[in-house]
Amino acid sequence: MIQSVQRAAQILAVLGSGTPRLGVTEIADRTGLAKPTVHGLLRTLEAHELVAQDPDTGKYSLGPGVLQLGNAYLDGSDLRARSLRWAESLAQRAGEAVWVATLSGSRVIVLHHVFRPDNTVQILEVGAAIPWHACALGHAIVAVLPEAQQARALAAELAPLTGRTKTTRSALTRALAQVRQRGYAVEDQEATVGDAGIAAPILARDGVVAGAIGVVGAADRLLNQRSMEELVRAVQEAARFYAKLYKMGFEIEFLDVGGGLGVDYDGSRSAFDSSTNYTLQEYANDIVYYVADVCNAERVPHPNLISESGRAVVAHHSVLIVEVFGAIEKIRTGDYLQFGENEHPLVRELLDIKKNMPKLNKLEAYHDALERKEDAQHMFTLGMMDLPEKAKIEHLYWEISQAAVDSFRGQAYVPEEIRKLEDSLGDQYLCNFSVFQSLLDHWALGQLFPIVPVSRLNERPTREATLVDITCDSDGQVNKFIDLRDVRDTLPLHPLIVNGSGSLEPYYLGFFLMGAYQDIMGDLHNLFGRVNEVHVFLDPDEAAGYYVEEIIEGTTIVQALDSVQYDDKELKRLMKAQVDEAIKSDRMKPSEAMRLLDDYERGLKEYTYLSF
Repeated sequence: MIQSVQRAAQILAVLGSGTPRLGVTEIADRTGLAKPTVHGLLRTLEAHELVAQDPDTGKYSLGPGVLQLGNAYLDGSDLRARSLRWAESLAQRAGEAVWVATLSGSRVIVLHHVFRPDNTVQILEVGAAIPWHACALGHAIVAVLPEAQQARALAAELAPLTGRTKTTRSALTRALAQVRQRGYAVEDQEATVGDAGIAAPILARDGVVAGAIGVVGAADRLLNQRSMEELVRAVQEAARFYAKLYKMGFEIEFLDVGGGLGVDYDGSRSAFDSSTNYTLQEYANDIVYYVADVCNAERVPHPNLISESGRAVVAHHSVLIVEVFGAIEKIRTGDYLQFGENEHPLVRELLDIKKNMPKLNKLEAYHDALERKEDAQHMFTLGMMDLPEKAKIEHLYWEISQAAVDSFRGQAYVPEEIRKLEDSLGDQYLCNFSVFQSLLDHWALGQLFPIVPVSRLNERPTREATLVDITCDSDGQVNKFIDLRDVRDTLPLHPLIVNGSGSLEPYYLGFFLMGAYQDIMGDLHNLFGRVNEVHVFLDPDEAAGYYVEEIIEGTTIVQALDSVQYDDKELKRLMKAQVDEAIKSDRMKPSEAMRLLDDYERGLKEYTYLSF
């Protein structure tokens, strides 16, 4: 090592250790260097603005040059650049601040900080250094380090920051193992009393950990199990109603706890609308525990519990396979558009922008192209431009837009309009299905389903697209997709391939977690089927002023079941076999069994909706 550089680095490290200003003697004591040496190095560092001297006290602090170097480091950080979008989306979704950090020695350094989106006064923490063992970001990173690096991190002397900080090797080893098991780290007031964090590691393409991204905020907000607590409160209230009614003389035997069991559609295990932050076992445990707790306190019998959790029980049994039969692309490849010398002035201007794009400010070039496109739209509407000219302008606009988007890839800051432009550049894939028949909940409720290509799984998708159905309806599309950290506006897909005969090779998408409920919605709307239909005609000659021409009966239960391959004769046979077995085992009297069988067979012929 070069001794003078090493000593200068020591001085900078001391000045950056937390004490605002230090004198020459203090710096010499902390670095172990002679005062003349320290003084000489400080003068050199001051000349480069890496340190600054207070004219009143004569003490030194870090200078503005360090800030410039730090900003240059941040601007060049690939980790920070690639996580900017996710960090902002995560902050909006979680309603909390988000940090992106990397490991430096025994500390994590905050590279990016997105403020909590509530307009409160907050302090920017970029550059903050936190001991790795005292924060979720550090746990998330160290948990996936190679064993040798983990061992060195655990062997170091680890000081507590609060009464909750884990400092022993055994406690930290258990914590890191838990991070590897569930994929994220949780910290509860280990760095600062009252604050907590939840973080996950960020891995580079080679699988090596590059850093971590995490949500930070008040512990009482961040670690609040909202979904489960709401469920518990609802169950306690329902159980209390049951107990009070039982005491009033209504000997209720069954308690329906409703359909609170959700499905983790997006895999995030969170309180997000398309996810659940509890397991099936936790759901069952809490339902049984809190109902029993209330009943024991009220001294009433425990009821039989019923759950209407059909969607969660059968969600995984069904997948809808959809074929893609075409694509609408913003930018078409090939030379189908020919440009000559006598082009429309707007076309010539756009050609000039495209030609000089490498030398132009990309955002300004995009704004200029957008202005030309809007001018062309007005001219075309007024009949002052032909269709071929408008097509050329549209094509050039999208090419310039794509170049503008590409220029911002990997940048530390990407303007919001460029992000929206990137989404609008996505293709539209034409799919052979109806959103209203097969994906009704997505259209009506915004329900998200996992959608992935099931063709060419050995290839990386290179296109971004939305899905359009064949209903010729503007609502017949899917433009919101599941992503682990956010909701995507486009879906990564493969480019469609045209074979030698000029036709598209088959390309299929899978819509997963459809379940029996979603599966039947597209056919008979929850197996209710067609309603009764009455044709009424107005007629002044009739005493009532109208007459009923025709009554068309709605779907019966047996008809609805037949449409999903349930045979009524087989159902009756199976029911009779169960009834016979009940008679043989003395669980039912023959007269009761025959009445039950008659009611069952009569019910199959009845209307699917309620009859009053």
